[in-house]
Amino acid sequence: MDVRVIGGLFAVLLLILSCFSQCEAYKLTGKVSVSAVKVSSYSAETRVLVQGAAGKSHVGFLQNDGKFVVSGLQAGLYLVEVASNNYFFDRARVEIAVGGKVKARKDHPLQPSAGAQIHYPLKFVAKEPMKFFTPRETWSIKDVLMQPMILIMVLPILLMVCLPKMMGNIDPEAQKQMQEDVPNIFSQSQEMPYELTDVFQYIFPEKKGKKPSATKKAVAAPRKR
Repeated sequence: MDVRVIGGLFAVLLLILSCFSQCEAYKLTGKVSVSAVKVSSYSAETRVLVQGAAGKSHVGFLQNDGKFVVSGLQAGLYLVEVASNNYFFDRARVEIAVGGKVKARKDHPLQPSAGAQIHYPLKFVAKEPMKFFTPRETWSIKDVLMQPMILIMVLPILLMVCLPKMMGNIDPEAQKQMQEDVPNIFSQSQEMPYELTDVFQYIFPEKKGKKPSATKKAVAAPRKR
């Protein structure tokens, strides 16, 4: 038999096998549970939605024990979520390889491949009940105390009460030094100049014994009549 004929038959055989592998259907299994709640109370209104990359969606229903089976799936990537009116569940991303091997990980909205890997069969546990209303705000003493006006009134009183006690614990020599420094600070603040010329004169004082300039003498000397 010719080598070309044998090669052609081998290629046709591989093509047939690949078509069978692509047409082979797989299934997903898992369980949905809500802590301290019977399955019968939420199984009727709960659905398992499996959405593929091509846009095809599959729906699974819960059994009496909370388990589900979604069949008719081909190899590929899928997003699995539990649709419920009363409870919120985390989503999962599933990869079905050729041959039926399944890998699952938590869904990450921004980076799908960054989610933590989870075990298979899938287990969905209710994260929290659905919240349809915002709880009414209640009166609290903390809200009253944290108002700016209350803080402005309370803080000075606390300082007046706490500062004397803090000063009593200071070393007597350091306390005496502080008492001597306070009058010096007030005297320096009174001597500070308020005009630009006085500022320069305060920064650069004239040396003692320096003769005044001729222009200053002329200005300072009174006119003779």
